[in-house]
Parts: sequence; C-alpha cells; structure tokens
Amino acid sequence: MDRADEDPVDVYGDPDAPGLVVVPGAMSDAHGWRHVAPAVGAWPSVTVVNRRGRTLSGPLTSTYSLQTEVEDLGVVLDEFKGTQALFGWSYGGLIALLTANDRPLHQVIAYEPVMRPFGSHALPDLHAAGRAPDDPMPRGLCTGAARFRESGARCGAFHFFPGTAGTHHRASRRTR
Repeated sequence: MDRADEDPVDVYGDPDAPGLVVVPGAMSDAHGWRHVAPAVGAWPSVTVVNRRGRTLSGPLTSTYSLQTEVEDLGVVLDEFKGTQALFGWSYGGLIALLTANDRPLHQVIAYEPVMRPFGSHALPDLHAAGRAPDDPMPRGLCTGAARFRESGARCGAFHFFPGTAGTHHRASRRTR
C-alpha cells in the first residue's frame, strides 16, 4: 500500500493555504494536538501528522526506522507544497531536523528534539517504577505540561485553550 494512503493528517484552516506542519513526539498523535492547532494564528493552516503506529495511520513494519519517519513526512510535505514552517516536538523534532537535511524548508522549529543519549539519566527511575507498579510516578519523570496547558499560559505562538476539531485528510487529500 502506498504511504499516501496510510498517513492521515488533521488540517485546521484552509488545506490549500501555506501553513505549518506539526510532527508530534513519540507519546502523542494528531488528536492530542486538537486544542493547540486551531489556536495557532501565525499561519493560515496547521497540518498535524499522524505518525506511523498511531490511530488512523499505517502500521509499524519490520523495516521501520527513523529514516522511515523522514520519508513519511516527505510524503506529507510533497502533498502540502505551500508549507511555510515545520514544527517538531520531542521525537518529532528530531524527525523535523533530519527532514530539513533532505529538502529546503522555509522554517524549522524543533522543540526539545530527542538527541542521544536521550533519557539515560531517567532509566533508574523507569526501572524502579516498573518493579513497583502501584507506586506513584517518580518525581523526575513528572512534567508540568498538563498544569501549564490548564492554566491557559502562553508559550511562544501557542496558546492552550479548547478549540474546534480539525478535519481529517489523508496525505493524498482524500477524505475518509
């Protein structure tokens, strides 16, 4: 099956207008960005990629790799040729940076991109949490993201508040 049939994206705004493409991190999908994307006013459209292995997207395969992620993102960028900016968060930031090595992009924003040796300091806490599943999450693994979002605080161009749901498009722009 062609990757264009497997890479759905959520588009907020005019899908034909130049805009921002968002690449979520490892623990996120396009649905998780449904409140953020409509709040971004710097671009006339925001397209959020559903990476492989997430709901509505294609499966991970035996040949899956970071290069596969870069190639998948290339399919989306080829479809949305007017992309003005590429935003990647966490693992999505790494994908965005590697994609920028392969093609010219007007702007790349990588927020907390994952780089080696990512997370080695957290391994002892993760192992301890695995051995004691009823204990609360170790302090070092908690983040203030949920409290930040709930507070309505501003961070750069993003303002967190409930928005409207986006429309689902496949990278080939066929609707479900």
